[in-house]
Amino acid sequence: MIRRVFLTGVLLFSGGLLFGLDLSAVMGGGNLSFNPREDEPLGSGEFTGHPYPFGRIVLTDRVSETLGYSVSLERDPVLRNTLNGELRVTAGLFSFSLGPLFGLFDTRENPLKPGVSAGIGVDLPGIIFASLRGGAVFGSLHEKGDYTLETGSIALGFWLPNLINTLSFTAKQFTLFQAEDLLTEDELLRFCYRVEIYSKNVPYTVSIDMGYQTLIRSYDGPLVREKDTYHALFLGFETALTIRPLFTLLFGAEIPVYSWGKAPLTRGDHAWFVRGFAGFRWTIEKKEKAPVQVEETEAEVTLRE
Repeated sequence: MIRRVFLTGVLLFSGGLLFGLDLSAVMGGGNLSFNPREDEPLGSGEFTGHPYPFGRIVLTDRVSETLGYSVSLERDPVLRNTLNGELRVTAGLFSFSLGPLFGLFDTRENPLKPGVSAGIGVDLPGIIFASLRGGAVFGSLHEKGDYTLETGSIALGFWLPNLINTLSFTAKQFTLFQAEDLLTEDELLRFCYRVEIYSKNVPYTVSIDMGYQTLIRSYDGPLVREKDTYHALFLGFETALTIRPLFTLLFGAEIPVYSWGKAPLTRGDHAWFVRGFAGFRWTIEKKEKAPVQVEETEAEVTLRE
C-alpha cells in the first residue's frame, strides 16, 4: 500500500512538472539606487544614482484545482540574490502559500541564509481581490558578513470593463554587518497604482504604473550614525505581447517624473534615472496522459478481495 501511495505521488508531481509548467524570465537594469558597497553617507552631497542589474526567473504550475507551486530566483537591488519556493493551496475564494526563502551568495561569510515566506489571498473573480505577503531570512548580526533581509507587500484590486486596477504597498529591507564596526541598512518603501488594459481577442496587454517611493540607506557605527533618503514620483509601463498562443514577450520601463533628496542630500545637477527590462513567458501545454497502472502485489489483491 505504501508503494502505491508513493508511486501515485511521484506520478502526480512529475505529470504537473512536465505538462503544466509556466516559465517566465525577465532581465534589466536601472540606476535609481544607492551604492551597496559604500561605507560613508553622502550627507550634504549630491545623489547621482548607482547602476544595478536585476532579473527574475519563475517556474509556476497548478497540479490540481487546489494545489500549486512556484520556484523563483531573483536579483533585486535592495534584497540582493534570493531563491524562493512556495506551495500554494486554494480553498474556495481563499488561497494560502508557504515555503522556504534563501539569501544566495550575498556575502562570502554567508553564502546561504535560510528563511521562510508566506502569503494569503482572497479573490472574487471579476469583482475584487486582495493579497498579503511577507518573507524573511533567519539569523542575527554579530560578525562581518552577517545580514538579514525582510520583505512584505499588501495589494488590493478590482475589475472594471477591460481594466484591472491594483493598489499596492511594498517594503524591502536588507541589513548588513559590513565591517566589524559598521552596520548598513538599505530600505525601499513603495506605493503603487497599476492599471492593466486588455481587450478580448487582442494579442497584447498594457499596464501603467504610477506612484511614490522612498529609498533609504542608513549607517550605524561608532563614528557615524546617519541616513541618506531619496524620494521619487514614478511613472512606468509594461507590455505583454503574445507572439504565439503559448509564448509571450514582456518589456517595460520606468522613470521618476520628479525626484528629490531629503535635506541635506540633493539631486545631482545632471543626474537622470531610468529602469528598463525585457523577457518572456512560456507555457508548456498540459497533455492528457493515460492512467498508469500500478501492479498490485499478491497480498494487496488478497486484502482487496
